[in-house]
Amino acid sequence: VRTIASKEPFRDISLGWQTVAELWRTRRQWEILHLHQGHVQTVAAAVLARTLGRPVLATFHSRPSGAIGARGVIERVSNRLLLFGATHRVFVSEDTMSAFGSPGTVIPNGIDVGAIRAALGSRNELRNDLGTNGLLIAYAGRKTMNKGYFDLLEALRKVLDEGVEAHLLVAGDAPDAEVLEIRHRVEALGLQDYVHDLGVV
Repeated sequence: VRTIASKEPFRDISLGWQTVAELWRTRRQWEILHLHQGHVQTVAAAVLARTLGRPVLATFHSRPSGAIGARGVIERVSNRLLLFGATHRVFVSEDTMSAFGSPGTVIPNGIDVGAIRAALGSRNELRNDLGTNGLLIAYAGRKTMNKGYFDLLEALRKVLDEGVEAHLLVAGDAPDAEVLEIRHRVEALGLQDYVHDLGVV
């Protein structure tokens, strides 16, 4: 395992450059690259691998976020370049593959449902511990705008405004840059009593 520390102010470019430098330095130690999602770093790594005549497997986990502005342009270009540069493409669902509009192999994420159910215990006890009734919505993942978390908060507010008793159970972390924005958004929407944040569990 090699750790690469990104450097400000151009973190993505720094990370991409350092990754390519490390892959070039260790080029006799690897034969294939397995990359995830289209980022500056993964595109740069794919270009180097293809230049060296090595295969590139790219796994796409989520649909394009639809971000706007410079961030959106970089995301769209990076995804297209990685799709083009990969010798093999894997998508976690048919829906994801369709969203990227590219052929590939679908390999769903594996979940041991039995083990999870056995570890959960009683759902009624969980509801009692949280003090929730009615509809309980669970969100597990990074609490960030590009994962749709802010949209979920807006949707919860609309459900509550329709008179439906609903609560949101959240497990996961949040980027440092968005922690305050999340707190302000929850307060602005009046969701303090309806969002139960368990943090990283």
